[in-house]
Amino acid sequence: MRGLRSPRNNQRTAGMLALETEVTESHKLLRTLPRTHPTYLTEIVQRYNNRAETEAGPSNQVGESQPKTCLWELDKPCVDDLSVTDFVHLEKQFETALLQTRATKTNLLLESLSSLHGKEKLLEEENKMLQEKISVSKTKTPPAFDLNALPGGENE
Repeated sequence: MRGLRSPRNNQRTAGMLALETEVTESHKLLRTLPRTHPTYLTEIVQRYNNRAETEAGPSNQVGESQPKTCLWELDKPCVDDLSVTDFVHLEKQFETALLQTRATKTNLLLESLSSLHGKEKLLEEENKMLQEKISVSKTKTPPAFDLNALPGGENE
C-alpha cells in the first residue's frame, strides 16, 4: 500500500528531519546529501580526482588530503553520523570545487569567444574583398568595339 510507511522509512525520514534541523540555512546544498546514493558520489569524486591529476597547472591546487577526507566521509554507511563540523568542511570542499569549475568554464568561454572573434574578422575581410570585386565588375566599361561588327560576324 502506498499510503502506509514502513517503520524503517519512518526512521530514515526522522533521521533526515533531525539532520535538516541541525544544518543552518547556509547549508542548503548539503540537505540533499542524505537523499543521494553514497557510491554515486564516490564515483563523481573519483572521476574528479582522475581529471584533476591529468590536468596540470594552477587549477590543480586542491591538496590530496581533501579528496581522501571527502571519500572517507562519503563512504560512511550513514550520513546522519556526521557532525555539523564535518558538513561545514564538506561545504568548503564543494565551494572550492565549484569555484574551480566556474574558473574552468570561464576560461573555455573566453577561448571560444576569442576564436569566434578571429572567425568574424576573417569573414569581414572576405566580405570586403567580395564587395570590392562586385564594385570593380560594375564599374568595368563595356568593350569599345562590337564583336558582331567584325568581319565574319552576324552582320554579314
